[in-house]
Parts: sequence; structure tokens; C-alpha cells
Amino acid sequence: MNVSSCAAILHRSLSVGLLNSTKGVAIRQSLRGLTHQPNKLCDIDAEARTANREPSPWKICAAVCQIRLPIQTRELSDIEKKYAELTNTLEYERSVLSDWEVEKNRQAELIRDIESGEKNPEEMDFKVSNQDLEEMCETELQQFQESNEILTTEDADLTNLSRKPTETLVLTTQQKLGNDNVWMLPMEGWVENETLRQCAERALLTHCGPDLVAQFISNGPSGFYKYKFPKEARENSLVGAKLFIYNAYLPRIFETEAKFHFQANLDENKILQHAWLSREELKSYVKPKFTNVIQKIM
Repeated sequence: MNVSSCAAILHRSLSVGLLNSTKGVAIRQSLRGLTHQPNKLCDIDAEARTANREPSPWKICAAVCQIRLPIQTRELSDIEKKYAELTNTLEYERSVLSDWEVEKNRQAELIRDIESGEKNPEEMDFKVSNQDLEEMCETELQQFQESNEILTTEDADLTNLSRKPTETLVLTTQQKLGNDNVWMLPMEGWVENETLRQCAERALLTHCGPDLVAQFISNGPSGFYKYKFPKEARENSLVGAKLFIYNAYLPRIFETEAKFHFQANLDENKILQHAWLSREELKSYVKPKFTNVIQKIM
């Protein structure tokens, strides 16, 4: 038997003797206790990791994609007009007379018989014919169309909420980020003891004031965007921001009350100006990656 074999046998003998001794019993009980209390061990590990965890280099923020839906129906294109005409023709050719049309034909025939003397006027069983009602409705519709003026706005004014009435617009604000002026969504940094939804509402209130009404889609964010701060704008070892974007829209009641002269809460040190931009205009103001995120939400 060589020296290594003797050493291995001696090591095993000492290990068995230790486990059979009083100290060995204590060791086995300790191990058994950890086995039957896994949650306690996990809690100790979690507390240790939390105590040793370094602060995140990313600032948590919430933003609002405030959308103004189209307020006017756009004109149909040529191919849309042709398709609408085709569907109307097919529907007319395949349709049958409705109860209204059957009654209108009966009334017209009754009037002709009375005028020709074949029937007595006492047999007329209606006061106003369906034909007269249709003519009254057509006259009312024509008056409405003549009085319905097409909304004309100055599209060059980016602050006008009623610009581009046939398109969807999103509210953007120009904010100071270090030495740069960047177009962003209304956003604010998250603070402790508030939800991200509350942070988004506070951002909209800070940037737009109480006059702008917003209807949030849900309690959860609809998009996410991450960006880095310029070196001159980095504070407290923060390298950038993780932005959770909430989707909201303007209710129709806000538009019908003609509150189109909304003004953002401008601040020389934070918010420089605001604009209502369409999908295509975003490409000229907002960074490309951020534009893609906003367009997916719109």
C-alpha cells in the first residue's frame, strides 16, 4: 500500500469519527435545520444581496404619449370613391324593397287612384306620405351640408391643437438636456412611494398644467425607451434614463369646447416650447429610435 492510499483511508476514518462524535451530531442538526427552513436561508441571502447592491446607474422616468385623434374625416381618394360606388351599386342590385318602400309605393298608388276618381278621398289612411317625409329629410340634409363649413387651420403653427384635423397628432415638448435642446414626450423622474402611472400623471401636470385633459388607456405603460445622458448632464453617477411611456388621448369633450389655444408650462431651465406633431413630422424633430417607439404607440 502506497503513501497516498494510506492518507485517503486515514482521512475517511477521521471524517466518520467526527460525524459520530458530539460535534458531529451538532453539525448534522445544523444542516438539517437549514434543509427544513429554506425560506429563512433565502431571506438571509436576499438581505445580504440588498445590502451589498450598488445603486442603479439608470434613472427611472415616466412619460405620456398624449394623442389628439383626428377631428375631421379626410376626403376619399379616387380608388376609395370608385370602390364605394361599386359596393353601393352591388348592394342596390341585390337588395329587395324594405317595408318603408313598400308602404311608399302603396301610398303613391292610393293617391293616383284618388286623383283619377277610382277611389274616394275618405279612403286615405295617412296624413303625411313617406315620399313627403323623404323630401323633408333631403332638404334638411342639404341645409346641413351647406352650413357645415370645412375646418381651415394654420398648419404651420405647431402649437395649434386643431392643426392637421384629418391626422393623429402627439404632444411633444422641447427640453434642456445638458447643453442640448431635445424634443421629448412630457416626462418626469420617478420618486419613491409613487406608481409609474402617478409619475406619468405628474409629468403631464408639470408640463401642461391642469387645463389639458387626458384619458389614460391603462395603468400599465404602452412602451419603453432607454437613452444615455450627455456627459455634461450626468449627475449622481447616472448614465441615462429608462423611460416607461403611457398612452393617453384627448377626450372629444375637450375638442368640442374649442380649447385649441392650450399653452404648455414653459420654463427656461426645463421646458422651452411644445408642439403637436404628426407621424411624419416626428421624424424631423425626435430621434429616430424614439420616433419608432412613439409611432408604434400611435
